Amino acid sequence: VTIPGEGHSSPVIWEEYLFVGTAQDTGSQRGIVCLNSATGQTLWTRFKPFRANRKHDKNSYYSASPVTDGERVYSLAADDQRYSITAYSVTGELAWEVDLPGFAGQHGQGASPVIYRNLLVVPNDQDGPSSIMAFDCATGKPVWTTPRASREASYATPALWQPQGANDFQLLCVNGATGITSLNPLTGKLNWQSAVLPQRTVASAVVGQGLVYAHCGQGGKGTLLLGVDPLTATSDRPPVEKLRKDKQLPYVPCLVADGPYLYLWGDGGIVSCFDPAADKTLWSERVGGKFSGSPIMVDGKLFCIDEEGQVVALKTGPKYELLGKNPLGETSHSTPAVANGRLYFRSIHQLACIEGTSPTKP
Repeated sequence: VTIPGEGHSSPVIWEEYLFVGTAQDTGSQRGIVCLNSATGQTLWTRFKPFRANRKHDKNSYYSASPVTDGERVYSLAADDQRYSITAYSVTGELAWEVDLPGFAGQHGQGASPVIYRNLLVVPNDQDGPSSIMAFDCATGKPVWTTPRASREASYATPALWQPQGANDFQLLCVNGATGITSLNPLTGKLNWQSAVLPQRTVASAVVGQGLVYAHCGQGGKGTLLLGVDPLTATSDRPPVEKLRKDKQLPYVPCLVADGPYLYLWGDGGIVSCFDPAADKTLWSERVGGKFSGSPIMVDGKLFCIDEEGQVVALKTGPKYELLGKNPLGETSHSTPAVANGRLYFRSIHQLACIEGTSPTKP
């Protein structure tokens, strides 16, 4: 189905509702489109006016993905004059909106919000004064703000992680000036902080085998991957570094952690399976293409869309196996989504859905 406007925002799904962000008229109108997740029928659209702003050639005027709790859908969009947070009911009624000062970043805005319990957590790592903020999901009232050191805008969406045996979650935030930071998502209080990362961060932190991984880069390639042990950290002591890798790294795409393996999907089309415990690359293959979206893992398979709109599917595991390449027909910088037995691929103007098949029962 065709999405009005264009953008890199990935779809999010709650039961029969699918939400995706988009921008029209060179970014002067930005908003949310709600579709029926099973049929693709448009249920409603809501746009707000914005001014033009600087952005990277690979960015769009709507790159942040919305987030939903099943009652409301929350979106972020920004220009040089305002950083707008908007909440709609799942049926399209405006619930609340908050306008913050404009986003200062030479590449435009792109990080997405996350939800923890009744809080909407908003990343705000800019070229200038930065913070992580939390708002009440029902009312939009600010709950906490944690100031951040700033160096250059970060595009890393926060990640939520629950340590094994713990009751509470940690909010893992990444930017170059502060490295990996763990906050209490209910209060914004610092749990621990790693060493700084030398270049810009785009991808979110990922947890695997008890370690927290984050990477940075520049010029279209990753330059450093850190793996730290969060259980060795306190508020005044950084976590012990267990892994440091500076070759064959992605910059924009996120890592995928699965059991003992890390999958590194490079911007330039080289994909690797890495064993962190052994500090060993099990395979590294060139699949071709350039990638600005992240891979997802479904049922032992990795799916990622290249910038020309070709979906590449690989088998997970210690041996490389290319399962297929299928074109969407137009460019894409988005990450696929999966829900309710369906796989969704967003290209710049369109959304495609593939129905999954259930395993045959004996």
